[in-house]
Amino acid sequence: IYAMSVAENIYPPFGEGDAGRVAEALDFCGMTGRVGALPAGIYSAVTREFDDGGVCFSGGEEQRLALARAYAARRPILLLDEPTGNLDAQTEQEIDGRLRRLGAEIKEQQTPAEREQDGRTVILVTHRLRTAQSAELVYCFEKGRLVESGTPQELERAGGKYCAMLRQEQENKKSGGSGSRKPKERRGDNWKKKTKSRRQKYWERTGQNRRLQ
Repeated sequence: IYAMSVAENIYPPFGEGDAGRVAEALDFCGMTGRVGALPAGIYSAVTREFDDGGVCFSGGEEQRLALARAYAARRPILLLDEPTGNLDAQTEQEIDGRLRRLGAEIKEQQTPAEREQDGRTVILVTHRLRTAQSAELVYCFEKGRLVESGTPQELERAGGKYCAMLRQEQENKKSGGSGSRKPKERRGDNWKKKTKSRRQKYWERTGQNRRLQ
């Protein structure tokens, strides 16, 4: 995200005739309402680096604006690395649906000559296999090495690494879990007691007599 206007962040060569392109991009990433509520709309300054009245977006909102920029650029190859990583579940689902339509939508906007040269290729890097289910081809890596490739359906039937990860993700979703992570211990009374116990042992070990706060 740059210290420019919202419009310039989405489409850097922004001119008066590009408002429609920016509006389409904002709609794609689900930021139309948020930006529309700003006093200056798409002309609002982003960050307060050069403007004390600039808007500071959250991490998730900045990620959406980055998606809007990618959409507005209409490049033939689009590389997205965990594009929904900082978004809540509902927004992630919405963006996933829009990403599935991205290639088709861009192809509709292309000229006949551009269509002949091919449509947009979207390369999506993700650990969320639900997102990968809509891909034409999936390349599964483990420890930096390619271990499987094929359509999602082919990899499911193969019963390999991809299939195992997909099943684990589905089981986690059903159980409401988030994978193999263990929940963090709350830093409450138990934590204080453990800390105090360690401090007591230290003073006992060093032979010092100090009152614990």
